[in-house]
Amino acid sequence: GRLDVALTMSTVDIPSVGDPEFHTEPVMVELFDAILPYQHPLATRTGLHLAEDLADEDWIMSAPGTAWYACVTAATNQAGFQPRVVHTVDDFSAVFALIQAGLGIALMPRLAWTGLSTPHIVVRGVQETARRHVVALTRAGATAEPLLTAVREAARKVPVPSVGPFAAAG
Repeated sequence: GRLDVALTMSTVDIPSVGDPEFHTEPVMVELFDAILPYQHPLATRTGLHLAEDLADEDWIMSAPGTAWYACVTAATNQAGFQPRVVHTVDDFSAVFALIQAGLGIALMPRLAWTGLSTPHIVVRGVQETARRHVVALTRAGATAEPLLTAVREAARKVPVPSVGPFAAAG
């Protein structure tokens, strides 16, 4: 019934950094990427701007009150717009299916799509994008090494969108 380490994202729901009973260790900052249908007009671009390119799109997001929703809306608010949410889902496979069908776009955390072979979508990096801070939380005095070293090493291997579609299919 006891945990040695919790690998989570930084939210208001975890103990604050100054809490004397816990130690919070940064692991990585995960960027969010635009996921588009392969036939979308922006699919041929190699990099996108959040407000300039995506403000007028139909968005697929999770429900208000979720961490994914909070990350994305914080970024879009900072960029000066509210996304026009046309589909609300909390399952990433459902998001991919809706995007494949051409029913909207999404801004998704990089780890949500990394390693997937999802046909008929493209992944594009976005300037001014959402970010989530992944942290390790331990009891004060405990250490999460060598787990943190292994997790940080794996985090460095997460691909970064560049030229061309990541998961475009035929």
